Amino acid sequence: PNLIVTNHDATMFPSIELPSSNPKHPKYLKFDRVLADVPCSGDGTARKNPNVWKDWSPQNALGLYITQVRILVRSIQMLKAGGRVVYSTCSMNPMENEAVVASAIERCGGISKVKLLSTDDQLPALKRSPGLNDWSIMARSGQIYESWPEAQQFEPEGSKVVPGMFPPEAEEKIPLENCMRVYP
Repeated sequence: PNLIVTNHDATMFPSIELPSSNPKHPKYLKFDRVLADVPCSGDGTARKNPNVWKDWSPQNALGLYITQVRILVRSIQMLKAGGRVVYSTCSMNPMENEAVVASAIERCGGISKVKLLSTDDQLPALKRSPGLNDWSIMARSGQIYESWPEAQQFEPEGSKVVPGMFPPEAEEKIPLENCMRVYP
């Protein structure tokens, strides 16, 4: 009775209205925990899945970023105050990991509303590395960009490269080192 398993487009997961005595102020189900294991490029599975190498390119993540952000934002929206989301991919690309986390936090009100907690004290035997705070983006053309202003100069209109793919500015103070990277 305390678990719901669903099969629905996670980017548009529906709100579940609860019975309420006041129809003018409906109440909606909020979750204590959400596990968002999102679709990804899968480049972190290359060790056990050699077929990944046939179709892999650094640009695979370009088409997934928006979907991943939408899923994580919807997961956060569906939490109770004090609830917890675990965001998970099997990708090593920071565009699918730290960039998505930073973008979702920004879209949900910033670090004053969404906390990115350290898990160093949990599962101490798990071998992991801290999240990245700096990375580059490779466009479909193969061009590598270090910042959004640089990409804006060269990327054509309609490019899949967008501002949120780049590391957040230092003044945003998003503690991406609290993300957990588990390498194969």
